[in-house]
Amino acid sequence: MNKVIIVRENYDWINIGNGSTELTEEEFLNLKNYLEFYLKTKKILEFSLKKFRFYNYVGFIQIENILIEIYPKTSPLENLEEDKRNFLNILYKSKELNLNLLSNFQSQVSSLGFYELLIRKYIILLREKLQGGLFKDFEKIEKNSNTLKGKILLEKHLKLNLHNSSKIYCEQISLEYNNIINIIIKKTLEILFKNIKNYKLKKDILCLLNFFQKVDTKIFNLNLLSKPIFNRKTLPWKEIFTLSKAIIEKNDYSYENGNKKAFSMIFYMPKIYEKYIFYLLRNSINIKNMDIIYQDNSQKLLINQETGKEHITLKPDFIILNKNIPYLIVDAKWKNSYSQNDIYQIYTYLSKYENIKKGILIFPKFSEEDKDIFWTVNINNISKNITIKYINIQDFEHEILSLKVLF
Repeated sequence: MNKVIIVRENYDWINIGNGSTELTEEEFLNLKNYLEFYLKTKKILEFSLKKFRFYNYVGFIQIENILIEIYPKTSPLENLEEDKRNFLNILYKSKELNLNLLSNFQSQVSSLGFYELLIRKYIILLREKLQGGLFKDFEKIEKNSNTLKGKILLEKHLKLNLHNSSKIYCEQISLEYNNIINIIIKKTLEILFKNIKNYKLKKDILCLLNFFQKVDTKIFNLNLLSKPIFNRKTLPWKEIFTLSKAIIEKNDYSYENGNKKAFSMIFYMPKIYEKYIFYLLRNSINIKNMDIIYQDNSQKLLINQETGKEHITLKPDFIILNKNIPYLIVDAKWKNSYSQNDIYQIYTYLSKYENIKKGILIFPKFSEEDKDIFWTVNINNISKNITIKYINIQDFEHEILSLKVLF
């Protein structure tokens, strides 16, 4: 790779220039065109004078010989290695990428980026699976043949062979290599081989492709990704299939702007953070008679005076239930600090959920100066509480305990 640039989302800027950690005007234009193609109208770049930074999206983007890795800033300290570890942990705990990339590479996080960790993990998983041979699946094959093989399909046989006694129309069950799981795995290998620049990884991918010579990816389409139903026989292949699916879904492998090819895996960080907070809350409320609802939509904000119809659905991130009674509202915010709109939002929730007396906004702790804030508000002559809670993502056990105290 000619140029590797590593930044933190909504924190580090990339300059447009000719330096080793800068993008030239042409390189920046290639990146901008790809992001517009890939993310359509979504905002991902924030601009300033001759520089830009990534906003709300993390992961990696490779265009030609340029690799950009974007990590969330997850620690109050300036520690990129810790940010990498936290990011990989959040991806796993949130189930956004249901794969523990740290399990094989604990000692190599400082030297390997997300891009290389992901591909190496894929190679390791697939090698382990292929030790038992290529996956074979039963498939029904209908054939008009000269010999009896399997079961005669009488209706079709009479229709096709009424005047041809030498043929028998049969259905037989055969073990086939050319099945959905193998097609998707091979398609993933083809995408990786086409796009990765590391010679050693490319060589490893080519060796794995040799196992799939009997598999035809010409029949591949995106609908195949939703077809596999995992059972006792196919379950051992679920992990490698899940990672294959993620790689394919995160890439529009048809993208090619002139000769500029791109390969990426990008995640929307506010959604990942929300799922991670859900994971923390589920561990925090591991107490008898407490439960959690994710994105409740039972309340409406407005009522039309003429029709009586309700409008504008309220959708708080989480409702905590105590003995099946709504008890607490929680919203997760991936941003530096709260705004008036955030307070208005939680106030609106508390107004509509009349029995709930406490609302919490959970923010990531980016600075040692971030301190929890506790307010009281009067709504319809009822005293209710609003809390701003900052959590340190890298201290999982402590944050579970601190959230329990708030309940």
